[in-house]
Amino acid sequence: MYSLVHVHLLLNHIPIILSALGLLFIVIGAVRHWDDMSRLAMAFFIGGALCAIPTYFTGDPAAHAVRRLPGVTREYIGQHEDAALIASVILGGVAIFSIWALWRYRRPAVLPRWVVWVTLVGGVFASSAMARTGLLGGEIRHTEVRPSGGVVDSSTVTDTGGGPPRSRGT
Repeated sequence: MYSLVHVHLLLNHIPIILSALGLLFIVIGAVRHWDDMSRLAMAFFIGGALCAIPTYFTGDPAAHAVRRLPGVTREYIGQHEDAALIASVILGGVAIFSIWALWRYRRPAVLPRWVVWVTLVGGVFASSAMARTGLLGGEIRHTEVRPSGGVVDSSTVTDTGGGPPRSRGT
């Protein structure tokens, strides 16, 4: 049976990927002056923002599910939550601008250059913020991506079984 924790884990990569693809497409659209590519990028930013909403709101149940696990600290969860809010607001702003631009410039068929460049700049911030949020989320349970290089306080680690005991020297 799925829970809100599962929903969070299923959705959390989608806003990151869609904002990164949106950034790639808006760069191509801006450099090559391809209006259709710029419009596609805007659609990706809108889709990413729509996926960020349920991802953000299922984060709290996910935090409650892992907060007592070995190696998990309130600091890592708090940093991820703060970054998620900022990234969601930035991506939401780019999405709102994209909705406006797509509606406003449905005719004539070509987006003004300033609209494409504003979307590109917003996309850089949104994609960067989403990538940082993903990294901070990964640090909660994936010690190998932590700034400490994966070093975990041994007093918080418990043996979960699943294999023979290992020597501390290897």
